[in-house]
Amino acid sequence: MHSVSVLALDGVLAFDLSTPLEVFGSTRLPDRRVAYTVRDCAPHDEVDAGAFGLRTTNVLDASAGADTIIVLGRSHGADIR
Repeated sequence: MHSVSVLALDGVLAFDLSTPLEVFGSTRLPDRRVAYTVRDCAPHDEVDAGAFGLRTTNVLDASAGADTIIVLGRSHGADIR
């Protein structure tokens, strides 16, 4: 199965994070099996998304074996940690 990791950094836009998680996470094969294994990953367990914080389920190391890694944009003025 193809694996996808979505990398969230501080300053991530919630919409940008949720879109690939939803699209890849809901894609099904013709026989209705899940088409992708999808993970959200971040350098630490909580990401600053501006107005709120997001808790991630996987640290950055979880993306090591991914077939595809999606690196999301960040809002203007986001500090790099």
